[in-house]
Amino acid sequence: MEFKPINRINPGIRKAMTIEQIFFKNQRERRLYELREKPVRAEISLVAGALAEGEAKGFAKGKAEGKAEILSKSVNKSV
Repeated sequence: MEFKPINRINPGIRKAMTIEQIFFKNQRERRLYELREKPVRAEISLVAGALAEGEAKGFAKGKAEGKAEILSKSVNKSV
């Protein structure tokens, strides 16, 4: 069985590898790419952090509401 390099099989990987080779050869192009990518990565990180914070707040709120409901039911039963 003959194995072919993955870049021969998948055109997307071949393109990515070609672009990577260009960046390694040309420092200016690489720096420009990094400058374009930096704000994109920062936004992705910001959104991910906001989602995690929102989930944590929602979980805490739900837990508090659940405890309040249990307490309310137990008080109503004893009355």
